[in-house]
Amino acid sequence: MTTPPTKDITLYQNDTFEMTVVYEDSDGNPITNLNKAQLQIKTAKGAAFSAALLVVNETAGITLTANQGRLAIKLTDEQTAGLTAPGSGYYDLVVETTANDKYVLLQGEVAILQGVTTWQT
Repeated sequence: MTTPPTKDITLYQNDTFEMTVVYEDSDGNPITNLNKAQLQIKTAKGAAFSAALLVVNETAGITLTANQGRLAIKLTDEQTAGLTAPGSGYYDLVVETTANDKYVLLQGEVAILQGVTTWQT
């Protein structure tokens, strides 16, 4: 089993967050047999003892362009507003292939920082 790459991220309450991940083989060719994707932010590692702070997938928050191996992740300001701040947690980005195999593409720590401005209409 290969250890997935680590990338720590910072989220600000009430802020839109965007990140793009391209899933490639060792030769730099996109892996295109992607079926589903899910990103979870939790207070601690492990499903048995951790509360999920945010879960997004290809129906809300992740745009999956399977033929390019591309995952565009976008958390809206409404989604980040609901995060406990200040605080920290962990995330992982998991994909499912058309053969129903699941792989962790990316993982890391999440720093959640309290925003100062709330948008006034």
